[in-house]
Amino acid sequence: GRVGHTIPARPEPGRIRAHAADAAPPHAADRSPGAKKKTREEGPAEMTREEILSNVREVLVDALAVDDEDVTEDATLIGDLGAESIDMLDISFKLEQAFDFKIEQGELFPENVAQDPEYVQEGKVTDKGLAELKAKMPHVDFTKLEADRSVTKVADILTVGTLVNFCEQKLQAA
Repeated sequence: GRVGHTIPARPEPGRIRAHAADAAPPHAADRSPGAKKKTREEGPAEMTREEILSNVREVLVDALAVDDEDVTEDATLIGDLGAESIDMLDISFKLEQAFDFKIEQGELFPENVAQDPEYVQEGKVTDKGLAELKAKMPHVDFTKLEADRSVTKVADILTVGTLVNFCEQKLQAA
């Protein structure tokens, strides 16, 4: 009675376990997401700047509905390509998808710097503000902002090249 009842049920799970064990021990399954991520990132980490620019261009054409020939390294996201603050979130999300890395909130575009009285006074970025921006945005060339500290110029430091630098640094760190 009991023996005949349990025999049909056992071979099926036993076979499944055997196959799973052949493929990878159960504890390896816990590591597989990390391992999979590492192998996927080996490819992008070796991307050339041209390849990164090409991916960034695709992201921006998609996010901002601009022509790809307008997406040059010197083009500013806001002034030249017409990005608005709400687009920045979309751009971040699409970059994460394109390059398979995570972008923390405020990592690519620091938030609320312009609203902080320690960082901006009388419409100009303070020394502390500039230092904060430099610390948070190692991917940005600040020469233009150093020449003209007007808070309206902060938008001009966000260029296509800035995004390429950012992605390059993220991929190298991966």
